Amino acid sequence: MTQDAVPEDPAVAAAPAASAATGSVTIPGWAVRLLAGTVPAVAVAIGCLTFGRWQFGGFDHGALVEIGWRLVQAQRPYVDFPCTVPVWWMEGIGLAFRWLGPSWWTVVVLQAVFAGATYAWMFWLLELIWPRVLWSLLVAVALQAGSNLVTSYWWYNTLTTTAACLYHLSLVALSLHPRRLATNVSCVLAMTLLAGCKPNVALPLLLASGPLLVLATRSFARAAALAAAAAALAWAGLAVAGITPLQVWNSYRDVAGRGLTLETLRELLRLTPASQVARLSALAAACVAVA
Repeated sequence: MTQDAVPEDPAVAAAPAASAATGSVTIPGWAVRLLAGTVPAVAVAIGCLTFGRWQFGGFDHGALVEIGWRLVQAQRPYVDFPCTVPVWWMEGIGLAFRWLGPSWWTVVVLQAVFAGATYAWMFWLLELIWPRVLWSLLVAVALQAGSNLVTSYWWYNTLTTTAACLYHLSLVALSLHPRRLATNVSCVLAMTLLAGCKPNVALPLLLASGPLLVLATRSFARAAALAAAAAALAWAGLAVAGITPLQVWNSYRDVAGRGLTLETLRELLRLTPASQVARLSALAAACVAVA
């Protein structure tokens, strides 16, 4: 067995023999995988199109429509208006409004396309990790149900969650198939997607997963090359949008500094009852121990 070999799905492998024994017509294994990777993707997209019209973001998510509208009016983020949302989310809604027009239906269609495409990506990765068609289908649907289908419209929390899932699935697939070009490309694309998502979630994940990337590639040089490729793609994406990394960094830094300064943190700890501090400390210690 080679390094990239993975056990074959017994159901798929046994299909030709069973067909020959019974004389019936059996769907080939590649067709089963194709159907499992596409039909649920369409179902997930239809789910977003359906559920996304049952709710409306309204005031709480007014930033979604406002930022997209500003971009349609050729306003420049970080220059003509303050902007603290993730860049890929912002550019996604801007492009959708330019192509399909500013409407709630556009927001839902964008989410449906994203959900369907990422389902197919997840299913493919899961098949590489453990080639069981039904298992891969169910896990991919569960991941979509816990992220994109919950909101069913374009929002940066679900974008970040989906990107994180794709990145970690890509790492596992890369560790099993380190020499396959497709797994290396998947890892780079997932890192690029995650890099432009919610920074307080995405950046810690990217930094903490550095050792995992080295373990998956079996090489410091290859891990550095993949990270550099992802950084170059992210930089190019920002350049196409007319945004500099410094603008993004300054915006996030200003928000982080105003959200919770060290003085505010000290004041909160001083006003918190000692019993509650003890419980929180015990919980934090338990989390560290489990990690």
